[in-house]
Amino acid sequence: MRRCARSTPSAPARPDRGCDLCHGAGCAACHGTGYAGRLGIFELFPVGTNPVLDYDNVTSARLRRHARAQGMRTMREDGIRKVLAGQTTIEEIVSATAGDEL
Repeated sequence: MRRCARSTPSAPARPDRGCDLCHGAGCAACHGTGYAGRLGIFELFPVGTNPVLDYDNVTSARLRRHARAQGMRTMREDGIRKVLAGQTTIEEIVSATAGDEL
């Protein structure tokens, strides 16, 4: 995305922390798409021993709440960090991830 990235000033929620978000403008190298190459976004679930959770008889929502309480970052959160670092666009992250619910 670097070759044809176009920086767009954001409307920050906090004026003291403004940043520029990138948008893929399109060029010959990316065939006009604004995207080239691949970048992973990750969600790691720290699996440990927890006497409170019986992994066979617990809902996925409860497991997710527990993982979040233990510091798990969702795929969307990881993607947003990469947007803020200028590695991808918010459009790509939104299209590749589900909204975070909890």
